[in-house]
This record gives sequence, structure tokens and C-alpha cells, in this order.
Amino acid sequence: AFIRVFQQQEIPEDLPEMSLETGLGIVDALVATGMAASKSEARRLVEQGGVYLDGERVEDLEFPVRPPAEGVVLKVGRRRFVRLLGTDGA
Repeated sequence: AFIRVFQQQEIPEDLPEMSLETGLGIVDALVATGMAASKSEARRLVEQGGVYLDGERVEDLEFPVRPPAEGVVLKVGRRRFVRLLGTDGA
């Protein structure tokens, strides 16, 4: 598992999953998932280029997170992953 995740840069098999209401900004999503302790830490992580959604770097602090029902992978730094599952706001 170590080789797959850290040397080959792949996503781990046993990701924690969290439901997230759609339309939250990336800063609020990082705090809601516990990937950042505060909004200022979340902003810093985005500004420094350490936040990825499905492999794409998030550079906009106002980026809206709209996970589909099957989910997207949120990666913070090199070692923290979570699968975000969308909730049906209807």
C-alpha cells in the first residue's frame, strides 16, 4: 500500500467517506471534513497549492465543491485523502 500511494502517486483503496452538501466553497469544505482546523488554515492550503479535487489542483478560494453522488476524491498535501459524497439537496 505504501508503494502504491506514495511512490506511484495513486489513491489509497480504503478512503474515508464523508457526505457534503453541494455548493459549499472549498474553504468551507476543508473545514467541514476536518482536513483543515480553521478557515485561515484552509485558505493557506489552497493558496500554497496543496489541495486537489480528483487530481486537479484547486487554486481558487471561491471554488464551489459539487460532488456527485458517486463522490470525488479530496486530497490535501501528500498523505490526506477523503472521498466526498454529494447529498441530494432536494
